[in-house]
Amino acid sequence: MEHIAQLIRTYMISELPSGNITSGKGTLLQVVKNLGDFLTSEDGNIRVGLLSSVLQKCPDGTLTKQSAHVLIVFYCDKLDDIDTVIPALKGLVPLTNNMNCTDQDAVQIMQSIFQDINMKAHIQSNRLLVLMIVDNLLSRHREALRNMKDEFLRGYVQLAEGEKDPRNLMIAFSIARIILIEFDISSCVEDYFDITFCYFPISFRPPSDDPYGITADDLKRALRACLCATSRFGPLAMPLFLEKLTAGSGVTKRDTMQTIAECLPIYGITVARNHANKLWNTLKIEIFQPIDQDTANCALETTQVLITLIYAMKDDDTTGGTEGIGKEIVNESLEYLKEPEKSKAKPAVKVMAALIRTTRLIRHFTISKTLSCLIPLFRDPAEIINRPATLTALETIIAAVRTVFVPQPKEEHRKYTDERVLDEYKDDLIGIFTVGLKTATTILPSLKGLDTLVQIPALLSDEELGFVVHSVNEVLETADISSDHRSSALGVLASVSQFAPKIIEDTTLPLLFSSLPDTAPPRESTLEHTRYRQILNNLVSLCTPPQLFETFIIRLSTKLDLIFSQKQVADIEANAAYAHYVLLSVSKALAKKNQMGHLDIPKYVDQLIPRIYKLFIQEKQNGTDSSISDYSQLVGIAGKVIEQVIQTVSIERQTTFASSLFQAFLHGQVQKLSEQHVSIEVPLGSFQPFTNTSQFKLVPLLTCPIIALRKEVRFPVDNEIEFVSKLAVWSLDMNASDIESLSVMCAIASIINKHGLSDFVSKHTSDLWKQYIIDETKNIQQRRRVILLWTWIAKALMVHGGTLFETYTNQLFSLFTDTRLRRDAARALGEIGKGGEDVLTKKNFAVIKILTTQKYFNSVLPRIMEGITTNKGSLHVPLCLDQNLSSYPADMEQQAPYLIALTCLIKFIPKAIYAHHMPKLLPLLLRGLDLSDLDLRIDIIETLYATSGDMNQKNDAILSIISEHAPRLCLAMLKNSQVHDQPLSPKLRQIALKYLGVLPGIVRYDILHPYKAQILRELAKCLDDPKRDVRKEAVDTRTKAGKDQIGRNLFDINVILKGLLRVNIDTITSEFEDRGQYLVRRKSSVPGTLDAVLKTPLL
Repeated sequence: MEHIAQLIRTYMISELPSGNITSGKGTLLQVVKNLGDFLTSEDGNIRVGLLSSVLQKCPDGTLTKQSAHVLIVFYCDKLDDIDTVIPALKGLVPLTNNMNCTDQDAVQIMQSIFQDINMKAHIQSNRLLVLMIVDNLLSRHREALRNMKDEFLRGYVQLAEGEKDPRNLMIAFSIARIILIEFDISSCVEDYFDITFCYFPISFRPPSDDPYGITADDLKRALRACLCATSRFGPLAMPLFLEKLTAGSGVTKRDTMQTIAECLPIYGITVARNHANKLWNTLKIEIFQPIDQDTANCALETTQVLITLIYAMKDDDTTGGTEGIGKEIVNESLEYLKEPEKSKAKPAVKVMAALIRTTRLIRHFTISKTLSCLIPLFRDPAEIINRPATLTALETIIAAVRTVFVPQPKEEHRKYTDERVLDEYKDDLIGIFTVGLKTATTILPSLKGLDTLVQIPALLSDEELGFVVHSVNEVLETADISSDHRSSALGVLASVSQFAPKIIEDTTLPLLFSSLPDTAPPRESTLEHTRYRQILNNLVSLCTPPQLFETFIIRLSTKLDLIFSQKQVADIEANAAYAHYVLLSVSKALAKKNQMGHLDIPKYVDQLIPRIYKLFIQEKQNGTDSSISDYSQLVGIAGKVIEQVIQTVSIERQTTFASSLFQAFLHGQVQKLSEQHVSIEVPLGSFQPFTNTSQFKLVPLLTCPIIALRKEVRFPVDNEIEFVSKLAVWSLDMNASDIESLSVMCAIASIINKHGLSDFVSKHTSDLWKQYIIDETKNIQQRRRVILLWTWIAKALMVHGGTLFETYTNQLFSLFTDTRLRRDAARALGEIGKGGEDVLTKKNFAVIKILTTQKYFNSVLPRIMEGITTNKGSLHVPLCLDQNLSSYPADMEQQAPYLIALTCLIKFIPKAIYAHHMPKLLPLLLRGLDLSDLDLRIDIIETLYATSGDMNQKNDAILSIISEHAPRLCLAMLKNSQVHDQPLSPKLRQIALKYLGVLPGIVRYDILHPYKAQILRELAKCLDDPKRDVRKEAVDTRTKAGKDQIGRNLFDINVILKGLLRVNIDTITSEFEDRGQYLVRRKSSVPGTLDAVLKTPLL
């Protein structure tokens, strides 16, 4: 008791949190008794505030029904006192949420609130308390409030009327929805309509620093839930909706149409019919004369909802009953479809497509009318010129039918066999689309139409599918087929392969495989090389289904046998390139199958992998001076294929395979890799890749599978550390190519990541560092390989988690004083942040901890920034464009490795990690633009361009730092965009211009205006760049830079046209548009160039 009294006095004196009271030993009654004189204090907060604070923290069940009732009566009496109303409301919030608050208490609370609370006289936080009380009572005592009838309904109207705060409105809308759904509001429909519809449409825009996170979309969804809560709103709402549609902006129109689409099914069929004509007359304006495509799409969706509702009751009747708005819409759209080349034909087709997705009755009627119009139109000789538009319209209609009958995620679908709406027309459609394949202008829509047809289940028979495949095969055999046409044709065949793979296997695959040469074409036969690559790409697109993939593997394995068996080859490199692309195609197909989750890949550990080992090992045993297996890229892609297969097999099979693999490569027992149908015939012990220099080129066939092994698979070696140490030494052997060395390093990283090997990490690597790095007499290339090995080991440790990788980063930092290696060490620090790339991944069962990249960034960035500031020189980026960019102060040489490390680090890590550091990083990146390293400058500008996405999100800190350095940024970009005596990289010039074009949109006008004339003058020079892509970027950038704040173009039109004429302009025509603007239209090989420059008023 005394303890409670002490706590109360402490609270009243120091206003400590009342949690001290609720956690004390005692009851609520003791708290009230010990309040004593505080209960009669003139200060309302003292009289009532402590008790309310205690109640807010009391757990449910603390109060009895009698205690709750007494407190409720107490608080209700305090609502009429201006001094105690706020603490009383705070006390009622937990009480109304208490399980011992009765229905009678709920009624009493509401009556007191209605009588004593004037919402307009209170601030937002107090009004929120009232709404929370009502919300609690509706949740627990809905029946009691329902029995209050008009007293509650009209009382709540008075409470909610005039509310404007978004926080309160979110609760008010949820309360209103419950009342509208579960209460009888027949006596006050207009009152509730007034307090909800007065907020429509929502025009709320949250402030940029809004801590509550309430968006306009949140309010719109909550309000829509109210407006569609009762059918009684229908007659009142529809006229107002129609008014908003005719007078609102684009945003308001879209909001209104989305609301109508949600409300109409609730308002009912009568309301829909009564307003159907007026609604359609409004919607069709947005469809046929759209402000923008989003608004047109909303209008189509609303039309679809309207027709679905009106004709839902007639869904079983397909012979009649189409009279009314549905028939009117179809007939009106048909008038436009009779002229498919006109601009209104496309919206008309979209309207028909929307109607097809409504009811069965309207679907049959629409398809019948539309196809009966378009099919004769295609056959009409007088309309041949309009065939592309007609085919596009037909494809859109068939696509709408497909959406009805093809299963879609989270959407209902029907069975085509229940309706068969296209059976009457399918022969005509197949004929029309196949005829369209004969003409260049109609190939693309025809292929899309055929693709759509074959995707509708049960529409086409096997014979019809075979005819389609035969027609598409003829397109693929065309010599001058474009990439778009080829891609669409393959899409048709891929769709057929999902339903009838046997047809593809019997018709298309023999055609493609027979077109592949048995040996590589001569090096100078560019067209033949391009052709076989296209064929292999076609096969990859088609052969992912298991049945086809097996044929794919068998036929390509045979092709590899033929390539490797060539003894007298004039051009071995061409043959190696052919074999490389064959294996690359296998790798692409495996990657697609893995992504699709196919389960047939593991069987190829027995069918494919032994054949690959046989090809390379036996070919290497021939002993010729030059062989196809000498090409590291070929061996590398073969290892990648093996890795992709091993990824998918079980632990047991991996263990068996690892045993055979190590026996072959470490002990020469290559027969262990053989299977029953594949025998590797080499003399016993003659295969020793780690002692035979020529056979060492096959090491990737060992290291790539090691990367894919699971952590549980143990290596069949006596000492893992000794084995890894040997791998490290072999990776540094200068007889090995860079690809071979890298593959060994990747295997070392994978082993360390999965197995730890702390002794190797701590001791053996230290010996390598002393042997190759400390000793400066060693070969510089070998020392660089040590740095690369260090990078991969650090990656393995970094993604695994922990801090052991810091030892390796410290050693890399120590090389910043070595003039020969510091740039390599700097790049290595950035590469570590890139992570495991495609080696240390979950697919390869690597141990990966979360947030490791962030931890690495946070540990390395301070050291890099410290190094730059310690060796600080001037931040000056010359404002004189005549100064040679490659000349920079001597102190920049000391900063160079830190700047390189910073740029590489930022390049390889996600933008979200470094974005908030940009105010500190930007001045440092600016220094890097002074260095002569072109690749480094490209990385810096790409980083700046990527970060510009954050500018558009109103990041004030970044905007401020960009604005501060905007002049230097602009002039630095101009320097990097110019062609000097020794031309810069075209990529550098292009990205510099691209970033320069971003700056006017994110930097204040008054900052850039003093430099405007200079920027435009220098940009004019870029219009004569020898590279077309650079000229195009210069045109786009000059357009943005040449506009001031009021949108007036200040650039010289003659200079712009001079640059444009070098971008393959075929035709320039101008016409006066209805809105009084001159637009220049063109046919160009560079899409959008002229439109981007001159689609503005010429004043």
